[in-house]
Amino acid sequence: MTSSIITATNQSFSPPDWPSFYSDLQTKGNVPNASTELIGSQNAILRGMCLDFSAIKESIRQSGQTPILTTIYADVLLVPDLTNWLLQSTGLVIFARRIEVTGSATIILDYRQSNTAQLVVFADELVGTLTGSAVVPNQEQPVLFTINQDTLAPGISVNNTNGQPVCQPLQLQQGIGFQVADDMQLYLNNSFIFGSLLYDQNPDLALSIFLWVKSWAAQSGQFEDLFYRSTSLVTLLSAQINATANGAVFVPYLTSSVYTDLARAFASYASEYESHYETLSTQKTLTDENIALAKTMVANADAENQYVTALLQQANNNYSNAEAAATKAQINFNNQQLAVNAVQANFQQIGIPDYEREQIIKAIVSLVTAVVTFGAAIGAMAMGDEAAAPAAAEGAVNGAKAVAQAADTGAAVAKKASELADTMAKLKKLVEVLQKVYELAKAVKEVADNISSAQAQMNTIQEMKDTTDGADLSAADGWAIFKLKADDVLQDSVDKGIKFAADYKQALDILVIYGQSLSAAQLAVIKAGQQVAAITFQLHYTQQKQANLQNLVNTLKAGEAPMLAMMQQFYQKYLDAKSLLFAALRSYQASYFYWALSPSNVHPKIVDPVSNLDSGIQDITKITMDFANALTRFDPPPQVMKNTYVEITQPSVLETLRTTGRATWVVPLDNPNFAGHTRVRLSNIRVWLEGTKSNAESYSVYVIITTAGNYLDTYQGTNYQFNSKGLNRSFEYLVAKQGQNPNWTFDNGNLGFVQIDGEVDKEVAYAYFQPTPFSEWSISLLSNNPGLDYSAVSKITMSFEGSTIGSTGAAFRSIQL
Repeated sequence: MTSSIITATNQSFSPPDWPSFYSDLQTKGNVPNASTELIGSQNAILRGMCLDFSAIKESIRQSGQTPILTTIYADVLLVPDLTNWLLQSTGLVIFARRIEVTGSATIILDYRQSNTAQLVVFADELVGTLTGSAVVPNQEQPVLFTINQDTLAPGISVNNTNGQPVCQPLQLQQGIGFQVADDMQLYLNNSFIFGSLLYDQNPDLALSIFLWVKSWAAQSGQFEDLFYRSTSLVTLLSAQINATANGAVFVPYLTSSVYTDLARAFASYASEYESHYETLSTQKTLTDENIALAKTMVANADAENQYVTALLQQANNNYSNAEAAATKAQINFNNQQLAVNAVQANFQQIGIPDYEREQIIKAIVSLVTAVVTFGAAIGAMAMGDEAAAPAAAEGAVNGAKAVAQAADTGAAVAKKASELADTMAKLKKLVEVLQKVYELAKAVKEVADNISSAQAQMNTIQEMKDTTDGADLSAADGWAIFKLKADDVLQDSVDKGIKFAADYKQALDILVIYGQSLSAAQLAVIKAGQQVAAITFQLHYTQQKQANLQNLVNTLKAGEAPMLAMMQQFYQKYLDAKSLLFAALRSYQASYFYWALSPSNVHPKIVDPVSNLDSGIQDITKITMDFANALTRFDPPPQVMKNTYVEITQPSVLETLRTTGRATWVVPLDNPNFAGHTRVRLSNIRVWLEGTKSNAESYSVYVIITTAGNYLDTYQGTNYQFNSKGLNRSFEYLVAKQGQNPNWTFDNGNLGFVQIDGEVDKEVAYAYFQPTPFSEWSISLLSNNPGLDYSAVSKITMSFEGSTIGSTGAAFRSIQL
């Protein structure tokens, strides 16, 4: 007996009853001709989302035919116990994303009379074991081939070569040669449709389906549209698939017209199209009226064109905002990384050797060294260094693990070392995977911007990493957890007064905040970019197929059945219309979550009819009520916040401002000035500078106030992180020795009078957006300040107004930032 082994991969979502699951989804989604059964003397073609292997065998038997080649296209193929299939001068080709074998199942290849029997299997997931048994002349025992989860990668062929059964691995490119003409297109189209229906309610399964479609579509230019549309959806799902409830959230700015007049017109058009499609989909044979109806369904309505244009503009604006925030976050992170490197060198050369002489427990010193090594490596990785940095980070993780596992390490230190190693490993994985998906997202967005390069870029993009290996890309708080563990390790050296220990700890803490912001900003770019790409690809390939659809409709004749290819295109057009409405709703839901810190009451499903979707978009009264309900859920409700100040006196920040006219600092979530405050939202931001001078007796100070677009918040013990458009506000005040009703009094007795206030733009109130104070803030004095001398600025004071849940009278405290 001879055996051969081959491979299969990941296991995804599995409902208790696959046939009912897909049957219900097909009915609710009104999917056209989701299954096909064509059996002839030459070919048998069977296609469906869930097929039963033994039922297929029985259907062929009852047909009275003995097809030379049987081809099965399925998302899920169920193989019951004791199923046997005989191949005698015949072939069997299986394309299935998932195969589930219950008990024992055997495919017998009989080579005693002929050597033409062949088995070909392509699958991504395989549960159980499928056995191939090759019977050859003059040999008592068959040759067995075991196909299981460990043996399918990604395809396998069993045939007879030179009189001997041979099992060979197959690549997807080879699989294209086994498809029946045009049927792979119908199969992948169908899979994409079902993946789209599952996108919001079952993202794990949708991701698995889209990855399957994407992998096959990458093998041929004829599937270019499916490749890019599935790629953009894979990237979007990868960015959120393992997201925790309080993970980083991208908050889009909303365009009012997308949710009012244009939405009403488009929803009305989509509802009418839905009605026409349902009428056409129920026809077994076509009438002249049906054909006339089909002709009206081909063209795009003005309402669709106007709505899509506005939605795409909103998506592009949000991408620009996200990209600008990511650029600013990278600059801030890079600058702080340089600061960390500078103090790190002194800490390593002077501080750690001193610490090693003072610290009795040598394992603690090893942990400090691991933190310092990892801090440098993770910073380099976050900036895209793929050379030595990952290895250095891995070395730091292994160093901490070694401490935890050492026989002479005490229990408390071992626990600390183990937790540190685990935290560093998770952060390393987050940064690595996020960087890969970020690069993929940027590449896909570039193709969307230059669609003419699409086919030429397919291979390049297919080779890029498109899965997260289980990492939660929204877990930017992995940085914050690392900070807690690192601080715990470093604190002893700080307490002992080791040189540069306190400086290094402070610099690393600030780097962590910038790292958290950078990860959230990159995630925002991924989401915003793929939202643009998804709409762009949808529009481009729909227009590209318009002529083909028109040709199909032109060939219709009364008395004939509707063509499956035409009905699939009509359904995709219908599904696209719902997807556009749904895309707008998802943006609304994200903005609402930022405002309410809870999900919106407006949550239709993509599988729902348009009437359900437009209740969230077309009925503006419902959205307005939703806005009001967002605040009533808070107990106690938000209250007015005034007279809340934060002073920045950190020497490095002030020195940078004095020499460059610019400065950046962080207001962390645990800022003591906001003790007892939760869900803080700002309506006004002012920045007062102590120590400015001018030759004039009274003069104006013009301050440009910006953020990187990353905001933290907390409510009922849960911390939140959001990324949105960076704030950009101008604040101008007059400095004078006297006057009535000043807004500020400086330490030297001068008075400050507001000339341009730093109010948050009222226009964005519809979008549920006001910034939080917990962000990275920057100011610039380089515009509109002729004759201003800022070389002696001694203090920066931020003044905040807005709303908060909790105490409204936080005490004035001077803190070091």
